[in-house]
Amino acid sequence: MLFRKGFKQTTLILITAILLFAQSSLFFMQQAAAETLTNGVTVTIVDSYTNESILPTTAIAFEEGDTAFDVLRQVTESNNIAFEYDEHPEFGAYIISIGELAPQGYDYWGFFTNGAEASTGISAYTVHHGDNLLFKITTWPPETVNVTVSARGLANEEIIPETNVSVVHGGTAYDALVQAAQQNGLTLDVTVDSEWLTYLNDMNNLLDDNAYWGAYMNDEYMMTGLVDYSLQEGDHLQLRAESLTGEPQPNPAKPGEPGGEEPSNPGEGNEEPANPEDGQQENNPIGMEELATSIEKATQYLSDNQVTDWYSVIALKALNKEIPSTYIEKILNQVATNKGEFRNVTELEKVIFTLTAAGKDATDIAGYNLIEALTNHERMTNQGNNGPIIGLLTLDSGSYTVANNAKWTRESLIETILNHQLADGGWSLFGNTASADITGMAIAALAPYQEQENVQSAIRKAADWLSKQQAASGGFIDTFNGGEASESIAQVIVGLTAASLDPTSDSFTKENGNLVERLLAFQQKDGGFTHLLTDDEANGISTTQALLSLAAYQKYANGEGSIYQFVDTNNLQPVSEDEIISNKSKTEENAIVEDEGKLLPNTATNSYQLFTYGILLIFLTSIYLYTNRGISNSKK
Repeated sequence: MLFRKGFKQTTLILITAILLFAQSSLFFMQQAAAETLTNGVTVTIVDSYTNESILPTTAIAFEEGDTAFDVLRQVTESNNIAFEYDEHPEFGAYIISIGELAPQGYDYWGFFTNGAEASTGISAYTVHHGDNLLFKITTWPPETVNVTVSARGLANEEIIPETNVSVVHGGTAYDALVQAAQQNGLTLDVTVDSEWLTYLNDMNNLLDDNAYWGAYMNDEYMMTGLVDYSLQEGDHLQLRAESLTGEPQPNPAKPGEPGGEEPSNPGEGNEEPANPEDGQQENNPIGMEELATSIEKATQYLSDNQVTDWYSVIALKALNKEIPSTYIEKILNQVATNKGEFRNVTELEKVIFTLTAAGKDATDIAGYNLIEALTNHERMTNQGNNGPIIGLLTLDSGSYTVANNAKWTRESLIETILNHQLADGGWSLFGNTASADITGMAIAALAPYQEQENVQSAIRKAADWLSKQQAASGGFIDTFNGGEASESIAQVIVGLTAASLDPTSDSFTKENGNLVERLLAFQQKDGGFTHLLTDDEANGISTTQALLSLAAYQKYANGEGSIYQFVDTNNLQPVSEDEIISNKSKTEENAIVEDEGKLLPNTATNSYQLFTYGILLIFLTSIYLYTNRGISNSKK
């Protein structure tokens, strides 16, 4: 996910700048205009007993001096949610029920600000711009997850060292960032938007208008916003300052934006001139031996650097190579831990894709039917066009059957995708600015349905748009990608090959090469691919997408169809809960000994500690519940 300074322009330009750099993070959002809030917070209300949202994360404006109670009352009233409270003469307002949900036993309505339980009551806490408020029923002490946050500047200098923070269970990546920034004495500059929630502009005014904060979770581009990502134990949020300047661009602003010119055909010189020193190849047909060599080098790079994500898993499946079992075990454990529920639809989609590629039946993972969860997901369109697009790709990856009464069928997903094709033929993250990345993925999703006339027409129109947008160099120039990015080329190759369109044909061969040739120019000696040609080093994100596209082109050349379609459901195997537990036990057992054979420190709590902590806990609980929460129980 992209976060950049300069959140002063119109909302459309702003959000495009924020989201377009995400590449695979492709957002399908509604066309209604959003409002930037001068004073804004985000509020989430969760039913902890069912793990469902009473109120999904919502941005709300407040007046100076407003309290959390003021905000909660306002947001429940505006969303027609029942809210019952009472007043105590000493401790102020306290929550009795929200949405007719009241705590049971010694549970209470917890109030958390930026991932930490508030030290005051809701009517005593004055909200601040950018606060992320969470209300949920909890026990004391609330369950937490331990995560790490780090940040590096443009010169790779350390802005936030690896900082460990403890965030309430259900807390977000944004919560972790706020806590880490506070620990390191940093001030966050954020914008809260009524539609797009909270975005990071800068920290301590370190960046100028030509830079942004790229956000990664566990070394992968985040596919959701910080405030929309629910943290898991051991997660590592990494922020990296990155420049938008990239390669020289004659026309950096998009048409309709300040400084922008009317669009000309990128294939007719509206891009950087070819530079012989950038490794660009001659315009010759791609040989299968050359392709195979490039694939092997990229695969070795990922192996050497221990990089695995859903893109690489799909590529390895297509190439008949071994998928790392440890990664699959990690995904299975995630399903078991989450009890088959994923708040963000793209997280669920990636999980299904990964498990299907590994031969697992997503309708029965430890008894959880992930396909049913996907096709009835309440947040299919919350994250952008990528929700429906990847959702359709996911269903087709294993030819999964969809129930007739499902909220999201193949037909409804196709209709949603088609309805959001722009007049020029491309697809956008949102709004009216098309993206090569999203257009490539949309084509791939629609490809299996080309017998439908409206789908065939949409793909033909999209391919024509891509051909016109392709630069003379062979790639796609995008200001918000920092220039000409390898990932854009990769996604277009995947989309075209899925639709049986040749990325090396005349339509996609420009003055200095075709799509595949241009992509290969980004490959380094170590086998990895860079984001921009001007980058000094390859990275895992660019390499996984490049490998995916090269494998897709190889399948196309061999007449083997789309890389996104794996196997029939009849060839998939369910996964039992015992199998997950067994694999987890083996992993934990192997983790006891370090590489040198030394025992790891024993961090287990002994019986004496448990006894002591137990007595202390009972004592503190009694005081805490009486003074802060227990009153609510006595009033019922």
